[in-house]
Amino acid sequence: MKKLTALLLAAVCFVGLALAGCADNNKQGQNGGTTTDETLPNAANHVIEMTETTETVAQNGTTEYKILIPSGLSYSSLVNVAARELQLFLGEATDAAFEIVEDTAYSASGKYISVGETAAAEAAGISVDYATVDAQGFVIETEGSNVYILGAEDKGTLNGVYGFLEHTLHFDYYFEDSYDLDKVSELPLYDYHIVERPDIPVRASGYGYASNYNIETQYRYRTVYRHDFQLPVTYNGKTSSTHTSLLYIPEAVYGEDHGEWFADGIATQLCFTAHGDYEEGGEYDQLVETAAQALYDNFDADETESYYVASFSLEDQDGTSWCTCDACKAVIDEYGAQSATLILFINDLAECLKAKFANTQAEENATEAEQAHAEHMRGLADRFILTTLVYRATEQAPYTTDANGNKVFSEDMKLHPQVAPFFAPFFARYTGRTFDENGEYVTLTDWGELSETLFFWTYDTVFSNSMLPFYSYNYLQRLYQIAYEEKVYYHYNQAQYFNRNSTAWAVLGGYLNAKLGWNCYADVAELTEKFFNGMYGSEGGEMYDIFRSYLLYNNYQVKELNYSGGIGTGGDNSAKFWPRAFVYGMTERMYAARVRLLEKGEMTAANNIELELVSPLYFLILHYSSTFDTQTLNGYKNDYRAFVDKWEINYFSESQTMSSFIDGFLQ
Repeated sequence: MKKLTALLLAAVCFVGLALAGCADNNKQGQNGGTTTDETLPNAANHVIEMTETTETVAQNGTTEYKILIPSGLSYSSLVNVAARELQLFLGEATDAAFEIVEDTAYSASGKYISVGETAAAEAAGISVDYATVDAQGFVIETEGSNVYILGAEDKGTLNGVYGFLEHTLHFDYYFEDSYDLDKVSELPLYDYHIVERPDIPVRASGYGYASNYNIETQYRYRTVYRHDFQLPVTYNGKTSSTHTSLLYIPEAVYGEDHGEWFADGIATQLCFTAHGDYEEGGEYDQLVETAAQALYDNFDADETESYYVASFSLEDQDGTSWCTCDACKAVIDEYGAQSATLILFINDLAECLKAKFANTQAEENATEAEQAHAEHMRGLADRFILTTLVYRATEQAPYTTDANGNKVFSEDMKLHPQVAPFFAPFFARYTGRTFDENGEYVTLTDWGELSETLFFWTYDTVFSNSMLPFYSYNYLQRLYQIAYEEKVYYHYNQAQYFNRNSTAWAVLGGYLNAKLGWNCYADVAELTEKFFNGMYGSEGGEMYDIFRSYLLYNNYQVKELNYSGGIGTGGDNSAKFWPRAFVYGMTERMYAARVRLLEKGEMTAANNIELELVSPLYFLILHYSSTFDTQTLNGYKNDYRAFVDKWEINYFSESQTMSSFIDGFLQ
């Protein structure tokens, strides 16, 4: 008992230091504005200058301002979404009605908040440099009495609206109907000079509740859905945006005439040397040409013209087998890793695809739309990014060592400037240590030696059991800082993408991932406290204390009970790790907080606790059913079923639906 007490006391210090995080990149400035902390490495990404003027945007529920958008936008366009979001939250904050009008209604004597590439923005000389803000950053500028919010692309404009709300009204979004927003009787006009871009240029949410299942949350988190960023490809009923090689080159189509394209020793991979047939026009050239044409055709068929990233990577095989033909063996022996054959192929593929884009021409009698599409395709020649998974079989970067044991990276292995290795360190430890304490961190830096652009695929859940918390909260910040330091362009921290909603502190995980991807030097302790207050209202302090108790106990699990916390460790649900006193205490404290919220009429916060209760209820029912009387046990079981159904936690694991699990579990 003394040992446990000492460990918990030590853990108090550990958790306190971990949650303290780094200094917030934005500090309160004069007149309610913010200024950038120039001491931080990412200061250039977050230039925030705003000074209060004597004018007002809204006062006592009225406003002269209108929200101005370009003419002719579809209702679903991101700029139109941005305008409606601005209208919604400005109206809620000020009780004023902000009308949305198009360019055609613009008057030089009017007052506007301009959203997107409006004629007014052009006339005012407000522009945005893609090289400065990339696809998802934005500028906010004041000119005269008008405010202009503008991204280089529509996603950046949408993010700019949330940036405007954040800096002007302290808007912060946590979960469905749970957010912060100042309510003001008078909203001053600020003289804005804000230029922001996310530290990680593209951040895909790894949680279903913040991506494919809830577009509103995805927008407000300023993240993307993975499949909306990378060009998807479909063959024979299967669609993927990452595991794509045999969707572009299906063996059923090409295997009979081109057997050399497919791997020896494993049935579901390509041979990236085509068994060594390098004769001009031979099997290797034909494989490159066929793959490039398949990629080109998929870009050509993209009616949205929104994709510029595509993947040509391993088929979906969670193994390390590789082609064993003599040609592949020779390349691997020469360069030191299985990934060498992939690199040589993907470089040739990228150059072939680049030429196809550059040579695109419209037909002689093409329509205006067809000519515009041809111009779009030509423009992709210098813009496309071709990703390839470096994962399991290809995780290790190729290098040799010199006489002194130093790594030597061959120029032959340098990736094409428009090829990005998508590094997915499947075996890394994401809990109990920071990522740079893993050997996989060195592998990430190795790939950085070989490529100009890095994509990063990490993991943030237990895939075999969605009831288990994933203990990564104290390590997320360092993970994102590493991604920033290594100049990662795209980061996907894969979590419960398969669940519509998730328990076990997963909503906090999704929120922190979103915030740290935008600003990896944000104050994690401040963000976490804000989250709990925003999610749980007047019981935010109590729920935060419960969470910290969990962190303390988990540190004991890791240090003394050898709790692995791995991404596939379903065995970590055993009673050894989840003793009755701990789980029961956490459950009853949550129930009590929920009752107090209901008594105060804080329905949203009370509902949010229901989602969090699912995880401890699972452990109580799994291990301690015999310790409760029938009425209490049935109450727990009924609540478990009700909360799971209400919150649509539709999968128990990545491969097992909740409906197939729950009936047997609650017998």
